[in-house]
Amino acid sequence: MSKLFKGHLGSYFLVALGVLTLLPFLIISLYNNPIAGDDFSLAHIAREMGFLQAQKFWYTSWTGRYFSMALLSVTPLVFGNIFLYKVIPIALLLLLTGALYVLVNALFRNMSFIDKSAIVSVFIFLFLFQLPSTAEGLFWVIGSLTYLLPSIFTIVLFFALVRLEQTNRKIYLLAAAFLCFAIVGSNETSMLLLLYMLLLATGVYFILRRKWNSHLIILTGLSVLFAVIVLLSPGNTARQSVFPNSHNLLYTAMQTIVLSIVYIPKWLPIILLSAIVLYDVLSLNSDSIKSVKVFDVHPALSFLVMLSFPVLCIFPVIWSVGNENAYPRIISLAYFFTLLGFVYFVFTLFFYFRKRNEVKPMVTPFVRVLIILLVVGQVYLPHHTYHPNNIRQAYMDVVSGRAARYNIEAENRFKIIASAQADTCKVPRFKNVSSILYPNEYSVDITTNPKDWRNQSLSNYFGKGPVVLSN
Repeated sequence: MSKLFKGHLGSYFLVALGVLTLLPFLIISLYNNPIAGDDFSLAHIAREMGFLQAQKFWYTSWTGRYFSMALLSVTPLVFGNIFLYKVIPIALLLLLTGALYVLVNALFRNMSFIDKSAIVSVFIFLFLFQLPSTAEGLFWVIGSLTYLLPSIFTIVLFFALVRLEQTNRKIYLLAAAFLCFAIVGSNETSMLLLLYMLLLATGVYFILRRKWNSHLIILTGLSVLFAVIVLLSPGNTARQSVFPNSHNLLYTAMQTIVLSIVYIPKWLPIILLSAIVLYDVLSLNSDSIKSVKVFDVHPALSFLVMLSFPVLCIFPVIWSVGNENAYPRIISLAYFFTLLGFVYFVFTLFFYFRKRNEVKPMVTPFVRVLIILLVVGQVYLPHHTYHPNNIRQAYMDVVSGRAARYNIEAENRFKIIASAQADTCKVPRFKNVSSILYPNEYSVDITTNPKDWRNQSLSNYFGKGPVVLSN
């Protein structure tokens, strides 16, 4: 057993875990479908108004999110292609994996391919294992393009900044500027997180180097400018009228603390167990890893930064809507950045001990195997609301055929609506719904009220009469 983790065998094990984690989500994506409501409503508006007029409409009447709304105006659903809608989550998962790898590769160029892939695999496993809502955070295209894509862009931004520091090539500065433009214009929470991280990076750089980083200052200034464009949009003002209790500072602060206390303890146990494995991957490659200044901070500080991300994600949504509901897509965003903070914490921990010539694996190879088996063993525990086990549930939905049956039922609904001749089109209830694919927020997919906005969205999109749910 002690020989298991010598060389790269442990990393091969982690990479295999990452592949087995991705597999069911790539498969189940092919059974994904748009839901009644926002999907069809946004597609219909883009069709009717055209791209440019649709952007003007959203910016002046509902939201300043100039980048995400532009993307959502050219989704496959706008062109009537549901198959390509299914491909988007696959593309996002592969893009996330690739972005993580190029960042790790830029930071640790002398590390072997398999060890760099192992670091990526740890992140992918943790992300998909207990992502609070795979439905809203990944498979619902409006949610994933608005929140997950800018999160991936953030990883690519880190890569651009690392390469800019290493090469001083202006192409990386231009790429970073575009990524800031896209992130800020995607949603307000990502905008706040980006400004927070840029300010942190600027401050850390000054403390470590005793000089200012002009590139970071430029990017921070540009991000502030982009944020002004978002926040001063007429649509933002109009949208706030829908939430009369918004902008209540005391209420927002209290609810943010309460929700953070609820969610952080859910996520930390598996994350901290995984920290041992990730740290040991680095320690076993200590000789091939060069110093990276950005990680030269005290681990206690980086741990606090990790814990700050859920607070920064939850605060804006409570502030905006004025109630205690933090949408699952926002909690999923908070979890994503908590994981980024976790990786940063482990890297700072490694460099902290190496600077003191105290780098060594935290545990023996035998204990390390037990920890990995304990973490992997969580996959076989039941999926439940308090602590979702998404990997197990995804495999079950695929193997049992539940996801395939849901796909057939959804496609049957669309055929019924498209071919309907009567004034009112009745569609059957779903009998098979995958919690991995279907957002809880839309559990009442279509109502018996033809004036409900979900029904109207479908009716407008398909150019038919009212759509209602049959008894």
